[in-house]
Amino acid sequence: MNNTAVVILGHGSRRSEGQVTVTQTADRYRQNHPEYRTAYAFMEFVEPTLPQITAELYEDGIRVFYVVPLFLSMGTHCAKHMPEMIATLRQGYPDAEFLLAPPLGADPLLCTIVEKRVQSLASDRSERGEERHDSDATL
Repeated sequence: MNNTAVVILGHGSRRSEGQVTVTQTADRYRQNHPEYRTAYAFMEFVEPTLPQITAELYEDGIRVFYVVPLFLSMGTHCAKHMPEMIATLRQGYPDAEFLLAPPLGADPLLCTIVEKRVQSLASDRSERGEERHDSDATL
């Protein structure tokens, strides 16, 4: 058995639909990468938290934890809270290795997603007959 886990870490939300992105991302990663044990955790509001999922995975023999935050930028959670949490986990599990990925940032793949969203909006608008023509523009 591989002793490595990938933990997709989300912010957490009191609204259940706010958790779907994290759980679906973990599910897709799990399907694409069966060589890793894949789990998800949340920073706040809902469980499992990173310490909770770490305890569960550690009990199952996991000793290497790749923690991948689903955060766009280096806000307070990524800059302060996550490193502090990882430091605490390292103290509690001295024989385990914890590696924290940076936030997603301005990855070119995000631009591709933005392009698809804009294309979809433009297409929807065109289908509703709301497309502006150059002669309609205000100069």
